[in-house]
Amino acid sequence: MSKKQSYLEDTLRKAILDSGMNTVQVEKVSGVSQSIISRFLNQERGITFATASKIAYALDLELKPKRRKGR
Repeated sequence: MSKKQSYLEDTLRKAILDSGMNTVQVEKVSGVSQSIISRFLNQERGITFATASKIAYALDLELKPKRRKGR
């Protein structure tokens, strides 16, 4: 797993937990199955960018590249 993917996954996990929603609620607003969300939160599986985008959109988050220092 790349650093970028790890950062994205860690940030998304935190956002889901901070949302106060449980996995069923996140499923309802994102269209991503509860089992995928649960396994992702438990670090049993990674997540695709497409799935991350659906969850981020449902949580009213914007996915954008992190700016590198010196750019």
